[in-house]
Amino acid sequence: MDIKFNELLLSTEIKGMGKLIDHLVQMGFYTAPASSQNHLCREKGLLEHSLNVYAIASVMPMAGLVDKNDLIVSCLLHDIGKMGAFGEIMYQDNILKSGKISDAKPYVVNKNIVIEHQDLSLMIASKFIDLTRETAIAIKFHNGLYTPDGRTINGKETRLMMILHFADMWASRVVEV
Repeated sequence: MDIKFNELLLSTEIKGMGKLIDHLVQMGFYTAPASSQNHLCREKGLLEHSLNVYAIASVMPMAGLVDKNDLIVSCLLHDIGKMGAFGEIMYQDNILKSGKISDAKPYVVNKNIVIEHQDLSLMIASKFIDLTRETAIAIKFHNGLYTPDGRTINGKETRLMMILHFADMWASRVVEV
């Protein structure tokens, strides 16, 4: 999976992508879970989720109406903030009093990370690559109107944002259940 992920990102030929990939390796993206207790809450879940989102988005009829590089970057990097930031992982093992990891909720969100994952995703990606306006909007608002920030884009959604939002929802609520 990681080879396909890297190949897709590198196919964009965006300057700095190799350094971003190196950072993702260093920060544990490739082994991080996608959530604390819901979709793909297991090792490598975040990587699998990102590829699922791209696979769904790339076959949507509207995908041909957006820039291919923007589609690749937004789909594959929309959740990189879930790996954590500032040297801390986002999802930590949920250790019960017995010393075992919880089966019901294997991870807990790191209380030291107070920035929303979509904002972390933008911060991390933009340290290494230049994001287009379309990609930045899609990543920032990929949760659609489900967040307070998302409500600010109501009526101003872009094609790429809507494609990413739908693909993310379909992946997490249909494919990955």
